[in-house]
Formats: sequence, structure tokens, C-alpha cells
Amino acid sequence: MVRTVKNNPQTTSKDLQHHLAADGVTVHRSTIQCTLHKEKLYGRVMRKKPFLHTPQTESHEVCKRTFGQASFILVLWTDETKIDLFGHNKGRYAWRQTNTAFQEKHLPPTVKIWWWFHHAVGLWPVSVLGILLKLRVAWIPLNISRFLGIILKNQSQS
Repeated sequence: MVRTVKNNPQTTSKDLQHHLAADGVTVHRSTIQCTLHKEKLYGRVMRKKPFLHTPQTESHEVCKRTFGQASFILVLWTDETKIDLFGHNKGRYAWRQTNTAFQEKHLPPTVKIWWWFHHAVGLWPVSVLGILLKLRVAWIPLNISRFLGIILKNQSQS
């Protein structure tokens, strides 16, 4: 049971209860939780991964000085657009020990939207991101030429 939780920290006590019931063992959820507490595993809300690191904030400041304050307000950085498209944006829980909050397995999964384009351009206007999100959510297939057409059209407007 402890090995299962260490491999998959998002396993709930109810899932563990059903897993043990499949093996023929009847255990109450509070008993499972007490056992995990003895192993110093506690249910905690998963922390979100810090979006921007020091080199990224420095590059943002360079762009801010280059483009000016007025145009910088209209830009939404791709580092700030880690949106969970497949599920709820509510707090998730994970079993973890103290001082392990920012380990990769204890962080909630995020979907980076077209992360590769950030390396090519570095920033997007907000209108472009809104259009792309609408296309992605509506499950319309988006090929490269159509994607670049949308980007170039909206870049010339802004």
C-alpha cells in the first residue's frame, strides 16, 4: 500500500480501499490514512510549479525595454499560459512527506500550449492566444500553415 502511494502520490484512500478489497481485504479508509501517516505520508494540496525562473524574467525585462510599456501590456507570455485543458483547475491532493512539495511527481500535470513556438517568437499577443485556445478547445485540427497564418495575421494588426 505504501509502495503504491510512493509510486503514484495522487492515489486516494478510496482507491487504495478498492484495491485492497479486490485482494479480499476489508479495510476502512481511516485505517489506510493512519497507516500512511505512520509512514510520514500526508495528504496535501499539490503546489503549482513556479512559472518563471530568473533567466526568463531577465529576458522579459529586455523585451519590455525593447518594445516599450504600451505594447508590453498587450502581450501574454507563454510561460504564464500553463492551462489545464483536460480536467478541472481545482486543487488536487497528493500523499507526500514534508519538504517534498516541488518534486516533479508531487506537482499537478499542466498542458503547455504549443511550447515550441515560444522558442521561435518568445511572446504572443493576447488575441492570438484566445483564437488558438478556441480552436484547440473546439477540437478543430490545426495544421502548421493555418497556425502560422493566424499568428502572422494578428502580428501585423498589433
